[in-house]
Amino acid sequence: MRKKENTNSGLQEGSIFTCSPKFVSGLGLLVTLIFMSSVSFADRYILSPRGSTLDPNGIKSEFLMSPSRGNENYSWLQISSGVGIEMEYNRFDRFGDGKIRNSFNVQYPILSDLGQFPAISVGIRDLLGTGQERQSLYFVIGKDLPLSQRQLGFVREVNVSIGGGMNYLSGPTLGARVRLRSGATFTGEYFRYRFNGSVSVPLIRHFQGNVSSLNGQLFYGLTYTFAP
Repeated sequence: MRKKENTNSGLQEGSIFTCSPKFVSGLGLLVTLIFMSSVSFADRYILSPRGSTLDPNGIKSEFLMSPSRGNENYSWLQISSGVGIEMEYNRFDRFGDGKIRNSFNVQYPILSDLGQFPAISVGIRDLLGTGQERQSLYFVIGKDLPLSQRQLGFVREVNVSIGGGMNYLSGPTLGARVRLRSGATFTGEYFRYRFNGSVSVPLIRHFQGNVSSLNGQLFYGLTYTFAP
């Protein structure tokens, strides 16, 4: 029997993999778009997808933990291939139920952010149906906002995105990220009808420490990013 969704954590129980006609059609469309598109890569804000780029053959890993909730934690590992497909493994250990959930995600933008044109990404979360998001298709449109010379003196990047999806990802998703010249990054998102936020600062080369608020719960984390 499927358990009810835990609204406090914003996550849902896993399910047995099933291939409904709607899912098969959607997956076929996603695969078609992937092989019709140019080479580019996608990434996340905190939990929601965004249309900005992860360098080809790059690696990004992130770990978040909430000590106040019995060390409840999230972890992600993203790898971008040389042919333009980003694959992500997600692990979630929820406080109180003793279950660890794993999911495999694929995300790919069909258009890069090219001047006047925004980045457009499509993807699927929990491809095998072993996690919480259960084969959820989505799309997202992202854009790096133009900055004046004065703003570029202390701001390196401002990125915004808007998107939507089906199943677990139904409803609008909004995201924004501001990266300063100092390396500090401020991120906010509206995901599954909740607001999340994050502040990160560089520690040593390739590593950043961060503090995030997810569904009103405080998490501390570490991010590793490598670009060849």
